[in-house]
Amino acid sequence: MLHIEDNSAIKVLRTHDISDWQDITLDIYNSKIRKRIYRRKAAIISYFTTNRALAEIAAEYHMPPKLIEKLASRCLRQHEDGQFWGFRALLPGAAVVDHIPADTNGSHPTISTNEEEEEVEPTTKLPVPRDASRSRITTPLTGPANEENITTTTEQAAHEDSTPEAEPESATDDSTSADAAPSDEPAIALQHGPGETVQAATTTDPDATSTTDKLPAKLPEPDQLAIQPATGTMADDCLQHLPLHRMLKRHDLRGLHAIARQRRMIRRRITRSAHEKKTSASRFRRAVSLTIIVTLLFAILIPLGVGLQVYNLYNSVNGIAHDGVDNLMEVEGLLSAAKSDPMSALDANKLQHAKTSFKDAENDFLQLQQLVDRPDVQSLANQVSPQYGKQLVAAQHLVQVALDVSRMGQELTDIGLIGSNALHGSPLATGAKAQPLLSVDNAAQISGALPHTLFYLDDIQLHMSQVQLQDLPLSQQQKNQLTAMLGQMPQIHDMLVQAQSLLPSVFWLLGVGHPRNFLVQTMDRGELRPSGGFTGQFGLLTIADGRVAPFTLKDVLTIDYGGNDVAIGRSAPSEYKSWMNFGNWGLRDSNLSPDYPTTAKLNMRVFQEEGGGPVDGVIAFTPTFISHILKVTGPIKVGNGYNETITAQNLEERLHFYQQDSSAINKQRQISGDTSNQARKEFTSLVGKLLMDKVRSLPTKKLTDIFKNAAKDLESHDLQVYFTDPTAEKWLVDHGYNGAIDPFTKHDGFVVNQANISISKASTMVHTTEHDDIVLDSQGGAQHNLTITLDYKQTGNVYGFNTYADYLRIYAPARSQFQFGNGFDSGTALCKPAMTPPPNNSGDKRIKPDPGDNPPKQDDHSCAQYKTSFPSDARYCPDGNYDLGERYFKTPWPIDSLGGPTNKSSDLPGRAMWGGLTVTPKNCISTITLSWYVPNVVKHDSKGHPIYQILVQKQGGYSPTIELNVDASAVKGGKSFQVKKDIVKDTMFSMPH
Repeated sequence: MLHIEDNSAIKVLRTHDISDWQDITLDIYNSKIRKRIYRRKAAIISYFTTNRALAEIAAEYHMPPKLIEKLASRCLRQHEDGQFWGFRALLPGAAVVDHIPADTNGSHPTISTNEEEEEVEPTTKLPVPRDASRSRITTPLTGPANEENITTTTEQAAHEDSTPEAEPESATDDSTSADAAPSDEPAIALQHGPGETVQAATTTDPDATSTTDKLPAKLPEPDQLAIQPATGTMADDCLQHLPLHRMLKRHDLRGLHAIARQRRMIRRRITRSAHEKKTSASRFRRAVSLTIIVTLLFAILIPLGVGLQVYNLYNSVNGIAHDGVDNLMEVEGLLSAAKSDPMSALDANKLQHAKTSFKDAENDFLQLQQLVDRPDVQSLANQVSPQYGKQLVAAQHLVQVALDVSRMGQELTDIGLIGSNALHGSPLATGAKAQPLLSVDNAAQISGALPHTLFYLDDIQLHMSQVQLQDLPLSQQQKNQLTAMLGQMPQIHDMLVQAQSLLPSVFWLLGVGHPRNFLVQTMDRGELRPSGGFTGQFGLLTIADGRVAPFTLKDVLTIDYGGNDVAIGRSAPSEYKSWMNFGNWGLRDSNLSPDYPTTAKLNMRVFQEEGGGPVDGVIAFTPTFISHILKVTGPIKVGNGYNETITAQNLEERLHFYQQDSSAINKQRQISGDTSNQARKEFTSLVGKLLMDKVRSLPTKKLTDIFKNAAKDLESHDLQVYFTDPTAEKWLVDHGYNGAIDPFTKHDGFVVNQANISISKASTMVHTTEHDDIVLDSQGGAQHNLTITLDYKQTGNVYGFNTYADYLRIYAPARSQFQFGNGFDSGTALCKPAMTPPPNNSGDKRIKPDPGDNPPKQDDHSCAQYKTSFPSDARYCPDGNYDLGERYFKTPWPIDSLGGPTNKSSDLPGRAMWGGLTVTPKNCISTITLSWYVPNVVKHDSKGHPIYQILVQKQGGYSPTIELNVDASAVKGGKSFQVKKDIVKDTMFSMPH
């Protein structure tokens, strides 16, 4: 660009009043250009309003001193409105013209363009118009220099210098020209004779020099030159009145290589800038950004002919939308929980950061909503094309969805912070620092957040239903993913509705506002009882405001016989009295029903009667549950003179050793100083205390592992739970965790329940096999032939008596029709031994001593033969020893005949039941058989295919072997099948299709 100035050059003053300078608007520029203009503006303000050294200002704002002086000079030129150009001279592409009034003699004002002053400005990504860069002024040339013909064009020069050169770049973005307007640069061609031209092109860098293509030393006279200005340049009128030699003198044409280098530099910067913008977006950016931003931009970025209004709107929408989506993406990164540690998402710092990001996103989308809801924006889109109007409506729905997500996220992170405090605050911690984990206010906040979340989900579904996914600028895979996500929304909604209904029960269980007390019972599966085992110890677990109070286990004798003596002389309830005939019936023997809710209610009643007080539920567990906890905590070292290491593998064996071995019992008495019968459980109580101490110190992740194992123990009935809160108990029922006996109304099924009433710990030495031959008939009925085998192999010493007495009950559908049975003790004696026991000196108050001290008398008439044989195959002893031995101390078992079940009245409404006593000598096998018929158990699906299902439930404390042979040959389309496996939980077996 030509630079024409007269002798009235402006002198730049260091101090100047800039308060009346017109401010500038930067909305149309991208963030990088705005940043550069702000830096220039700050430097100019410092230059004119302070006395700081120029070098100091240049260092602070990373700008060359020469550039600051030239920018200051431009700002002090006079605008056509009569004011200083001021900050307006800093805008890219501004043609800074000094409008000094003309003299009376008609001299022209000084004209200075931005190209001169921006010669050291950094190159930006502004496009360079190709037509303007190639414009030229052609001038005929005549004179003595015509002996050398030179024809040079800009394109030829670029070709001659096309070899790439290393070009150093400044550390700041002010190293090269950013605001140059190449369209105002003319090229001057000098003709030397007919058809011979010499072309010289100006450059925006007047200091650049060229080593080739020098102009002739002597130029032609002015009257020999003719100037043809390039069409469209800003200096056309001026060029027509200026002599060529003056223009050449002022511009000092540097050569064509500089032009080529400059163009290569621009191309490289444009290419590099484009490359930097192509970043790899994550799936979340593609899904959210494309749906919310790109659709929105398509609605706004309409044809270029709409003008600057659309361009400004585009910049505003683009910046706000990207800020909002970036905040949501930041939340996704913060809350993405590792698969190995789901609790990592509840980190308090991450949640607080996420909440801030959600809030920032909400602010961004609120601005965006206000923008797209403006009437002028909607009018603009509809005027250009109805299609853009539709896309704008879709964008409005998407922005509302983004707002819902942002607001819902803020409320959920608040709940997460409460949960983080509870989980990471160790619910089992005790001491002065153990503050409540969940207050009434926390509960209210959580209860209020769930309805809001449901509202947001409903609103998201409503707005997304107004958007046509096929019209969104997404790939087919992304559309499929979004469709799948929207398809899961109803399920998420239902889960939240369920959670909302369960919240009161959860707060109830955690003792929010009111402490909860739960009766805890240990079940010794060595002495199997209806719901898992004999109750040897008990405790009271208290939970208040989310924290568990210190907890210890005590011998059940302390409440049965050490309190108000309610148990002395008491008998079991009438429905169980026929077989639970121990005297002094109390809490230890209250585990009577195979239906755990029934047993738990009985436990609670007895506990309160014996002085334990009212409780809010019962928790019972076998050693299997404790062993699973030990797998998480690791071994427990027991000192205090025991020097034992308890592991998950040896737990049960060591507990039985210290409870049953006489030498181990004496050791406990010596260590504890307790000489009573209760001393035999001192070691068990100490292990329980040490285990609780270790669990209290576990991190949250370890506690989570314990809860996962507990869910499996609930299924196997090695952990049984009952709550008095109806909603909490219903949740257990719905998930199959309540330990109830199924009514078998929707399918066939049965359950075998055993009760060891032999006062011995021999149950773990007896393996139960349940073999059922089932024949399905053409009417859809099922004929059952069940054979129960009790294989008693005594290994080692047994605490108690050798003979295994087991009261068996078999439960089946209520409509079942009993046919026959065998293998039960009939109660009819084959011989009659005397039944006069000696005084009870064992300390076991379950045994009823008869008065008198006379030794027992026995009628040996025909009884001796039954010690080596038995008249029924239902009892088989491979070693030939059929001796039943003692039932109580010095009281032998009566030798009775075997027959069908002695009890056919069910203690559980809605189920059929057959039961009776079985007696098995050590190392012998008892076989019990039952037959019954169940009508109408074969169903058909919609296509007429037969369906047969049978549910086999198991008892807590052991895992039986199940053998099923189902003959479906009489059923049209039916398929027979066989099953043989040890079941660890209630299992449903189905006819294959």
